[in-house]
Amino acid sequence: MAYAATPDAPRTRPSTVRFAVILLYVVAALQLINAIIAIANYGAFKDGYAKAYANTSLAGSEGTAAAQAVGGSIVVGILLAIVFTVFAILVGRGNRVGRILTWVFCGIAICCIGSGFAFTALAKSFYDTAREQNPDLPPFEQLENGITSALPSWYGPVTTIIGIVSLLAVILVIILLALPASNAFFRKSTEPQWEPPLPPSSGPTAPSGPTGPAGPTGPTGPTG
Repeated sequence: MAYAATPDAPRTRPSTVRFAVILLYVVAALQLINAIIAIANYGAFKDGYAKAYANTSLAGSEGTAAAQAVGGSIVVGILLAIVFTVFAILVGRGNRVGRILTWVFCGIAICCIGSGFAFTALAKSFYDTAREQNPDLPPFEQLENGITSALPSWYGPVTTIIGIVSLLAVILVIILLALPASNAFFRKSTEPQWEPPLPPSSGPTAPSGPTGPAGPTGPTGPTG
């Protein structure tokens, strides 16, 4: 009969991994909040584009422009929320591939969020370039003022805070999953080793019969 080694006891999730999982869920929730905020302010975006497009050939297309802006935020927010939730589940289970994918995606997210803040500063330059190709677009200042005046005063600060918190969270996730305590949790446990069965014997050995008593010893002759 083959016997297997006793399997290892369930691994205890270290605090570094638990905190990383919590942060991943937090980032996922923040992305959903971002999408909800965009949906709630669709009317404000539409009004802002209407102000910006007034007295231009784009007047009347503010609904399309607002739908594109809000729709992009919704799609990105939902996709990011799903991805970070899946990574949180995989990391919480000690999946090594999940940890690697989390590192990669968090690195991409850092670049995207960071470039998003940088793009805000360069938005005017990109917009002016696009306006050269399409003169019907209103001046950048007119578009910015129209949208800003239509959106609630809290919109900008809240979305900025969400971006900063998300950025810090993904950086912490990368650090936490790289700590030695996390490495031990994701290390592959020793699998039970299979033991080959003992080879069968050639057959039962017949028991030996009883040994009879020794015969009498004859007298020794006289010594000459």
